[in-house]
Parts: sequence; C-alpha cells; structure tokens
Amino acid sequence: MLFNLSCRGYLYQFLSGGSTSEVLGLTLFVFLFTYIFTGICKICKWKIIKNIAKTAIIIVCGIIVVGRTTNTVMVFNNRKNENPIYIEELGGYFTELGDSIVDAKNRIGNSKIFSTYATAIEAATNQFQPSGTDYIIHVLGDKQREEYLENLKKGEFDYIVTTDKDYNRWRYWIKNANWFFYKEFYKDYIPEFSTEYNVFWKKASKEKISEKADIKIETKDLSTKKIKVETENPNFDGIASVKISYKSHFKKDFWKKLIINRYVTVNDISGKLLTDTGVVNYNIPNKSEEYYIPITIINGVGELEISSYPFEDTTFELDNAEISELFDVNFKYCVASKNHNIFGDTLYIDNSKENQVILEDAKAIKLGDIQEEISEISKDDNFIKLRIDKNIEAFAYPNYFEVINEGE
Repeated sequence: MLFNLSCRGYLYQFLSGGSTSEVLGLTLFVFLFTYIFTGICKICKWKIIKNIAKTAIIIVCGIIVVGRTTNTVMVFNNRKNENPIYIEELGGYFTELGDSIVDAKNRIGNSKIFSTYATAIEAATNQFQPSGTDYIIHVLGDKQREEYLENLKKGEFDYIVTTDKDYNRWRYWIKNANWFFYKEFYKDYIPEFSTEYNVFWKKASKEKISEKADIKIETKDLSTKKIKVETENPNFDGIASVKISYKSHFKKDFWKKLIINRYVTVNDISGKLLTDTGVVNYNIPNKSEEYYIPITIINGVGELEISSYPFEDTTFELDNAEISELFDVNFKYCVASKNHNIFGDTLYIDNSKENQVILEDAKAIKLGDIQEEISEISKDDNFIKLRIDKNIEAFAYPNYFEVINEGE
C-alpha cells in the first residue's frame, strides 16, 4: 500500500514536468524495477533466473542514471550560452528572471518590503517575509489574518509586492479571496514598477475617495442574493469594499440525502468583465457577522451574487450590506507592455480588458512631475497605442504611470 501511494505521487510529480523531475523520474523507475524484481523472486524458484533479473535491473537503472545525467549536463551547458546573470546573494545564475531580480534590487535599495508571495527578491535583498507566511493563500483562519495585518500595519513597509497581472492567472482570485489584506494596503500604496512576475507598490499619501454610491440587495431565490453598487458619477471605475452580515442554512430535509457539508460562493459578475481567465469567483465562510468583500465597479456600476450550495438543499440570508470604502487605485495606473514597450512617439500597452477600462477616457498620463497629453489613441488586437509627443521614455516599461481621464 505504501509503495502504491509513493509510486503514484512520484508519477504525478514526474509527469508534471517540475524542476525536480530528473530526480523524481529516476526514483520512480527504481521503485518500479524493485517492485518487478520482488515479484519475480516470489514466483521464481531458480536462483539463476533471480540473478539474471537482478543483473538486468542494475544495468537498466545504470543506463537511466547515465542517460538522465547526460541530459541534465547538456541542458546546463546549453543554458550557459543564454547570458545568465549571477546574483551573489543567491549564489547562482539566472537565465530568465535575473534581469528583473537585479533591477528590483537596485531600485528598492535598503527599503523594507512586504510580499504576498515571497520570492528571490527577498533573498537578493536579505529580507524575510515579515509575517512568517511566505504565501498569502496560506494565511488561514481569523487569528492568522489578524496577525498578518498587524505585521503590515506595524512594519512601516516602503513597498508592498504582489503578483504581476500577466504572470499569474489567479491574480483576481487572490485579491478577492484575500480582500482583508488588499483593502488595507490599497489605502496607502500606489504601483510604482513591475518585474517579470510581480508589482512593487510604493507607500504614498492619498486622499480618501468622497464619491457617493448606493447599494441595493435583490433576492433571486432562497439560495442566492445579488448586491448592486451604483456610484453618482457614471464614469467611476474602481472597487467598493462592502461589509456584509450573513448566514447559510440547511433546509429541513437535507439529512435525507446524507449531505454533511455546505459552502457559500461569491460570483464576481463585474470582475469577470476584466479577464478571460475565469478565475475570479471565491468562497467565503458559511456565516459571519462582519465580513468584507470587494465589488468591482465599471462605468459607475458593480454587481455580484452570493449563493449557498448545495443549491437545492440550502438557503442564504443576507442580513446587511453596506459600503465601507471606495478605491480607484486599480483603475488609475497602467504599465507599458513588457513585450513591445515604446516605438518612436508611441507607447504600447497590452490590449487587455482591464487596460481597455483604464484607458477608455484617458487624456493624459503622469509620472512624478512629468505629465504629457495623449495626442492620439489607437488599438489593434494586441496593443492599445498612446501617441505621446515628448518625454515618452519616462513612461517606458517597467514604470507604472497615472492615467488622467477626461473631466479630471
């Protein structure tokens, strides 16, 4: 039994193509041949057959070791020609992300950072994730969330580091499922620059948004409620942090189906308009007197649905929903395409759904003291193109810049 579990685990890891696939592959084959040899020894009484089987297994394992070792050496030698970057703190070479790590290291200097996903940046700058939890998805339970936030508030960090929107298809889910953290740092940080895989948000003085908004609750059925937020300004794009009080219940006859579990899911209707990944919905506790959720607002309107499951055997009660705060930081800043960047007087930005919303009414862009008018906006299937008559180099990737819209 133990062998079967181990073998299946190794097979899964081997086929997944992970970074340790060579070692796992070899281990898998050793397991398999050992298993075969054990079986032969049990059913065969002749010693010569046993010796032949043993020799064959040793030869095959040797061939595998030599073959995989040779392959690894050849891959390493080939990568030596890919202009690797040596990072002293890590004691090794990087061929793909080295530029990003070195650039981030040089930009932040001795600044303190708080990363939602701790990576080589921490090692390169001799820092540890201050909460002791490297990945935000492992911050589980009310007590641990409180401690995570306390580390953020007490630490006086110069930068918050999140995953880049092009690098991680789970970015929207991470934000939604961990809104307890995002709603705190959105208050005091703006994105400054990007790397190949993350975004650095710098601490800045910000005014609280005074935009007025209404909230409405609609009952769709016994298991689903819809929450709709509408701002006074029909052009407002941002996020509403909404505090809700709710609970889910089993229906009276649920026990007849031998159901032992239920769960509550948030269907992020507006959020789905910003991405094709489909990974935006998330689960929340089955009940809470005070829970905060984000509602994406596009052109003044944001919607989501909250449902309890199993759908036919549970009910959902939403006792209260009120807007706690509004944020626009996620729709106020943009970054040039890492793949195309600038060409002549044109700034190229990836033609994503999110960038389309950000740049819909753009009239100018700003970075520090530099503000330039956009003389022309055009787009194709891949890029949104901004024509800037001067200082275009200041807005090149990886710098995030502020977008000034019509009417501002």
